[in-house]
Amino acid sequence: MLIVFVLNIIANSILIILGSIYLIIYLTLKNIHTMGFFDFLKPKRNEALDAAQAMLKQVFPNGDLDYQAGTAEVLNILNNAVSKEVARNIFTKSTLICRIVSMKEGEDNKFDVERLKVHLSGYCIQYFNEDQIKRLHNYQVALLASSFFGKTAKDINRLGDGYSW
Repeated sequence: MLIVFVLNIIANSILIILGSIYLIIYLTLKNIHTMGFFDFLKPKRNEALDAAQAMLKQVFPNGDLDYQAGTAEVLNILNNAVSKEVARNIFTKSTLICRIVSMKEGEDNKFDVERLKVHLSGYCIQYFNEDQIKRLHNYQVALLASSFFGKTAKDINRLGDGYSW
């Protein structure tokens, strides 16, 4: 049980690092402008940042359309009780942890409601009640399942208590 707890902490730490890398990439790309003669002042590409950017592109291939759709659904789940920035952060991190955990093998490495709670407890569980955690879990599972069919967050539609694509 202690091993599972430690692994959950490690997984959350990795997710926070990935979120930080995402923010660094976003801010770096947002602030780089064509400098012409001063191109030598541009920061050199970092392989770790390139890898993180490739992972984000794989999970969110439609870029802003996927982020907007996921953010809107998190806002819906939380009854617009948080800002768009917080909702986008929750969407991005919970989607990444769902994908990372789902890639692992073994019974202890499944993405269930309890695993989501552990993840959320690191930064935003105060915004959720039990029902909302289950709804976010259902959304993340729908996103994961739809990804096997080439669908992304922008392709997911709420259908009653579930989702379709």
